Amino acid sequence: TEVDDAALGAADVGQAVLGPAGLLADLELRLGLLAPAVSTSLRIARSSVRVAACAERVRFFSPSHTVDPWGTSRELLQWRDDLVLAGWDGGSIAGAGPRLDAIHDIESQRGLPMPMGFADRLVVVERELRATDNAPYDEIRLVDDEQLWARLWRSIFNLLAERGCIIKSAVPSFAGPFPDTDLGRLQTHLATGSGDAKPLGDGTLLFLRAETTWEVASATAAFLRHTGTADTVIVRGGEHLPLDRELVALRVASPGATGQSSFRPAL
Repeated sequence: TEVDDAALGAADVGQAVLGPAGLLADLELRLGLLAPAVSTSLRIARSSVRVAACAERVRFFSPSHTVDPWGTSRELLQWRDDLVLAGWDGGSIAGAGPRLDAIHDIESQRGLPMPMGFADRLVVVERELRATDNAPYDEIRLVDDEQLWARLWRSIFNLLAERGCIIKSAVPSFAGPFPDTDLGRLQTHLATGSGDAKPLGDGTLLFLRAETTWEVASATAAFLRHTGTADTVIVRGGEHLPLDRELVALRVASPGATGQSSFRPAL
């Protein structure tokens, strides 16, 4: 369109801005697929039964499962979902090693059916697209390069393109810092491996270190409150919740992070 989609406040009637979850839900709607809402806790609970059955035999995750059954089941389920997004159909993989063999065994366990997760819903969408010649959209513009999407998503994009949907990549351009600044020299060094990245102290790059995450979060929030500008960028390491809480306390715009106690019962 003539409108710069990357600009704040820019919008067009009839153009939806969706993330992966929103795009999946919209595809299901347009293809007439039923996608009942299933909580992550229910999927972990069902998976934990299968994991427990496999953990009785010696597996690489058996010691962890003895200490933390829920956390182990949650991690293994995430690995399984990632494999499905990468194109795994649940079958055995020859020579894959003990970890993938264990995940295959968990997948093969009989019992209560596993509720569909995000990756499973995507598999159904891909299968339905293969069975139809209709294109749900005229055009899709990807903010992230198509190669950065999971294999299952790339397959869906290819199917849409074969049915007449135009797939474009919106490559935004960002003005970099002046090359003769600390920040510019560091970026050049990281991108090319050349140049001197030693900072001269011109204020374009500030590194904060403290004994705890809360201390550095407090210092960062105070810095933003008094000297921060609209183009200040924070690169954070460690926990995300302390910085969010300190920004809220000083009435500075925060990312809006949420925290959940790992000790609170899941169900």
